[in-house]
Amino acid sequence: MLSIKKWKPGDTTNLLTLTMLRRNIFLVLVLIAFVFSEAQSQVYNMNNSSVNTCGGTFYDSGGNAGNYGNSQNFTMTFCSSVPGNCVRLLFTSFALETNFDEMTIYDGPSAASPLIGVFTGNTSPGLITANSGCLTVVFTSNGLFNEPGWAATISCVNCATGTCATNCNGGPPPANDACTGAQNLGLLPVPAACPGGIGALSVTNTTNLCATAATPYSSLLGCQPGGNMASPAADVWYRFSITGPSINISISGGINTPNVGLYEGASCAGLIPRGCAIGSNGSLNTTFGGLASGTYYLQVSGDNLADQCDFTLTLQNNYDCAGCVIQSTLVANPPPVNGSYPAGQSVTFCYTVSDYNQTSANWFHGVVPSFGAGWDMSTFTPAPVADCSGDGTWSWYPGNITSSATGNVTGPGFYYESPLEIHSQLLMVIREIISETTMAPITATGHFAGPSIHFLRALVYRVRI
Repeated sequence: MLSIKKWKPGDTTNLLTLTMLRRNIFLVLVLIAFVFSEAQSQVYNMNNSSVNTCGGTFYDSGGNAGNYGNSQNFTMTFCSSVPGNCVRLLFTSFALETNFDEMTIYDGPSAASPLIGVFTGNTSPGLITANSGCLTVVFTSNGLFNEPGWAATISCVNCATGTCATNCNGGPPPANDACTGAQNLGLLPVPAACPGGIGALSVTNTTNLCATAATPYSSLLGCQPGGNMASPAADVWYRFSITGPSINISISGGINTPNVGLYEGASCAGLIPRGCAIGSNGSLNTTFGGLASGTYYLQVSGDNLADQCDFTLTLQNNYDCAGCVIQSTLVANPPPVNGSYPAGQSVTFCYTVSDYNQTSANWFHGVVPSFGAGWDMSTFTPAPVADCSGDGTWSWYPGNITSSATGNVTGPGFYYESPLEIHSQLLMVIREIISETTMAPITATGHFAGPSIHFLRALVYRVRI
């Protein structure tokens, strides 16, 4: 508390005291502002440590301006500094050497905690929220190359409980209870241009309270990280459009076991399944890639008809800046009806790449189709497509293919063969086999479970010797 006497003309002592007080107040205010600013702009570079915080920015070991280093193996844990809150990481940029440098995130205070996901290349983790209060991040890099790394904003939110504080109490179902009433979220924010490739978040506070299950009930099989979507369950639907080939989906709130199913299509008639995922303990974080620009439907439910509550749905559309495929389409003939086919139906799938990202000698190399258990694989008839450039041929290889550089085993699948000239001053090193390229028409018979397309790419580097 400050006490200042009233100044009177000719009273130099009081004037000096007042002036000094004003200077002291100014200095205190400047000091407080400086300390507050420093707390708000705290920077955490990747290292072996544990941090209690609810703010700041998390970078790779190179910080804001540099790349991370080679041969790194760091484990860093972030815990909430606010009791009852859980820490959250929002990745605003992400670039690792694909398949060689990896970030692994765990939901808890150590690498023994439940796994959230493993991320490499430009597949950003997006928005990651802890259930336990802490997130543990493990980063490893090899000894050859490095990339710009990442930046993530740190914050804290109320922890998801997986227990709903409210219930339906016989109320009406939500307006988006069925696919035909899907809530239109519009065009998701367009991702930034590569090499960043990250889109802004689209956040929707929503609910599946009082939702009902349609008859027959549509659900997908073979979900991330394993299992099938609940059927039946209290599901709600959302509709949106994307421009980038990757979408990150995050759910947090009172739904105990979030389930999501992603479908492509302009309307509910003839939707084509694109993947599904199952969360736990009130949260879910998953990424679907290899998507064409256009309209998608998202089905969200709990694990059964009673798993209902308010929740927050966060969507983020991203570019895959390290990937080959930029624009592609998958056509099923005939299209499914409400996401399924009757038994005995023959279906032809044709996957077409209309635009891809060639960086240096980054060429298409192969594709491996994968089908659900409902397909009769004895009817499978591969049909390799003609080469666009005339420099090689596409062929179907019925056995496994082993990379001579990495030892990765893929196949059966379609692979591309062409002559490759090796100059005496250049060493052609095939460094990695990852997912992304093109697919020929194929035929299969049985119940439609949604084939997953695993794209394949060979990165060829020229190194002077």
